Parts: sequence; structure tokens; C-alpha cells
Amino acid sequence: MAAKEPDVSVVIVSYNGKVMLRECLRSVFDETRGASCEVIVSDNGSQDGSTEMVKEYFPSVVLIENGDNLGFAKANNVAFLRCWGRYVLLLNPDALVLSGAIERLVRFMDSTPVAAAAGARLYNEDGSLQFSIRKFPTLLGQMAESFFLHELFPRMSRFGEIIKDPKAYERQGEVEWVTGAALMLRREALEDVGLLDERFFMYSEEKDWCFRARKKGWKIYFTPDARFVHVHGDSGTNPLLYSYLVRSKLSLVKKHYSYAEGLLVVLLVRVGLGLRVCVWLALSLLNGFRSEKAVGRFRASWAGFIGSMGRGAGSR
Repeated sequence: MAAKEPDVSVVIVSYNGKVMLRECLRSVFDETRGASCEVIVSDNGSQDGSTEMVKEYFPSVVLIENGDNLGFAKANNVAFLRCWGRYVLLLNPDALVLSGAIERLVRFMDSTPVAAAAGARLYNEDGSLQFSIRKFPTLLGQMAESFFLHELFPRMSRFGEIIKDPKAYERQGEVEWVTGAALMLRREALEDVGLLDERFFMYSEEKDWCFRARKKGWKIYFTPDARFVHVHGDSGTNPLLYSYLVRSKLSLVKKHYSYAEGLLVVLLVRVGLGLRVCVWLALSLLNGFRSEKAVGRFRASWAGFIGSMGRGAGSR
């Protein structure tokens, strides 16, 4: 008799994060009782003993050793081809499952057949809410973000890409897209929409997938009932990560928007980054470069600005 397919295939892409990966896996097994799961770790050539740890402490986990850093999208795709659960949960290795979160997502997806994907409520390590509901880039939204209007009016949803109104995270409903730190996909939708676009090495791959799913007639949802902790939710002070973030955003705009609209968004992104470089440099100078936050934001903004100018940034 053939084995019954599990409810969920939990897919975790790892890269030199042994400590957090161990905590993540432990939370999956400790906090999931009402749903059957297979767990797959797709490791991108970690050199810190991550794979050895998985083999020793979690022998039931399907471990894929890619041997090199394939990027987030490709490493997920490698794992997707091994999945056989009714749903696939994209789970970051720095995310922790809170009690019953995975089975709550399963129940939601079971009750919402039009849902291609559902995102969960995320918390920062200190227990504060992490803003994970997003909108697709628009000219108005990018203009507001470039000129800091989304900071001045954080609860006005038309300003900026990130939804910052806490009330939005208290209700269940359809959204444009949600971050992929803990994102459950319907396998039928994955087969219909296709795999993640491997041209996105890091960031925007889930945004691109949600965009394509909506064009196919599927819907994307957020449910506050499923809750996770996402430890490293801010890339704003890491120059390399922020550069990846900017370049992936520009690539997505060029992929899905008209030439004229894409060009305007790219120009607005560059203006916004230029302003941020000036603001954070000024604050760093005023503090004698003693403020780690100001210095970190300046370096990240500069890296993002340079990245936005580089060859391939936003290329079709």
C-alpha cells in the first residue's frame, strides 16, 4: 500500500546558520502535532557544520546537499521537486514555529480552495510585530517611499510597499503578497504557476511568484491565527543584503511592468536611496560615527545605491 501523502512539506534553505537552523527544526517538530509533515533542508554549501548537525540530531529530515550557494530560489526549487505534501511551507532557517502554527495554516488552506498561498503573522525576537504584508510596487507607492511619506504616515496603506498599520495584522483576508519567511503554498498552485524564478538570487522571488499566481486567477491571503518568530527580519543595516534587496526589486519591476513605468520606478528608487545616503551620513557625522544604527544604515543605503546603478540591476 502506498504511503499517504503528508499534509505539509516544510522546506528550509540553509546557508551557514547552524545554530538558528537547529532551533528552527526543533520548533517544527516540537510545535507541530495536528498536521503530518515531511521536512526538507536544502543546504547551499554550508561550511559551519550545518549538514552534520542535521544528520546527527534530525535523522528523519530529508537533507539535500547542494554543494554550493545556489541562491534562495534555486535551492527551494531543488527541494520542491522532492516534495509530495498537499502543501509546501517555505520556512526561513531563522524562523521559529509557535504552537500550532503549521496546522493552523493547513486548516486555513483547506477551507480556502482559491488560496494559492497564505502568510502567517510574524514577530520579531523581542515580541514586537513584524510587518510582513506587502503591496506590489507602484509609482505612487515608490514616490511616497522615496520621499519618506511612508514613514511620516505609516498607517496610510497607499504610501510605500510595506503595510504598517497594526490593525491590518489582526484580520484575515486577501493581500497582494506576503514575505516568504513562513509562507504556505498549495501544491496545485505551485504546479500551475510554476517554480520560483531562479533569476532572483535572493529576495523578491516570493513577490514574483505571488504576482504570477494572481495573474493566473489565484488569491494570496494573510491569516493572523498562525504565528511565527522571525529573528533576522531587518536587512536595512547589512550592506550586502540591502544591495540584493534593491537589485531584486528593480529586476521585478522591469520584468512585470511596462518600460516607461519601470523606468520611472527605477529613477524613484535611485532618488530615494540618494536621499537616504545623505540623511544617514549626516546623522553619522553628527554623532561622530558613534551611532551603530546610523552608520549601518548609511553603509547599507550606499551599497543599495551602488547596486541600483550596476549592470543587470533591473534588467529584463
